[in-house]
Amino acid sequence: MGTAPEQFDWVKARAACSALHVFNELRLGVEEDVRRMNITSVSFAVRANTIGDYFVVFRTDNAGLRVEFNCEMKHFTVARGDKNFVVTLTLNNEGRCKIRVDDGDEMELWQLRRMMLEDLFFGPSPAQTLA
Repeated sequence: MGTAPEQFDWVKARAACSALHVFNELRLGVEEDVRRMNITSVSFAVRANTIGDYFVVFRTDNAGLRVEFNCEMKHFTVARGDKNFVVTLTLNNEGRCKIRVDDGDEMELWQLRRMMLEDLFFGPSPAQTLA
């Protein structure tokens, strides 16, 4: 059976839900996404700074096509084209660390990766090109 709700260590869970910890998990997931995309004919790369609070994903044949991730003290930002997003963290009522983009709905890291990298990897969707 699971841990009784009154036994849940929310302090430990919230400490693990820190910006730098989640940002590192995000970078590792992005690196895996890039590895999988590079199986195709288009090549992408990830470059990170040495202190681990910034990384960028770009097409190797056109570095202008890029998505930049920057970790701040309590949140991180993502720059994609001319759009900037603020990503915050929350420990939800189920005790899970979740992210929110621009105060939107809670999401998982894979959903954030898809949201930020899908256009870079696959091109804009037809609905976006018509807008």
